[in-house]
Amino acid sequence: MSEPHTQQLLKTATEKEEAPYNAADPEQVGQRKAKARTRDMLVSEGLRRTMSTMEGRAFMYELLDFCGTGRNPFSTHSNTMSFNAGMQNVGQKILTDIFAAKLEDEWLLMSKEAK
Repeated sequence: MSEPHTQQLLKTATEKEEAPYNAADPEQVGQRKAKARTRDMLVSEGLRRTMSTMEGRAFMYELLDFCGTGRNPFSTHSNTMSFNAGMQNVGQKILTDIFAAKLEDEWLLMSKEAK
């Protein structure tokens, strides 16, 4: 994707809505769906670029590890456990995006490189 094209897509995907949203209006629903598809495409492309380099995979591994992905969030302190669960939720969102972008091979490579 060219940089100016990407910048235009990002602008379109992140523009704030001026008028109230009417879910009964098919045109507005279509616009929201198109905007969501654009955002999803940008996230997938960003992940694809990040996971395409050894440095990007190392960063992603550290981020997922920092989030506690794959660990038990349990703590005897309820606030700590809530915090841990929130951190894990972020990591799970990132993992979901990685697999939604069909980057399973890159994820496996990242896991092998981290050992």
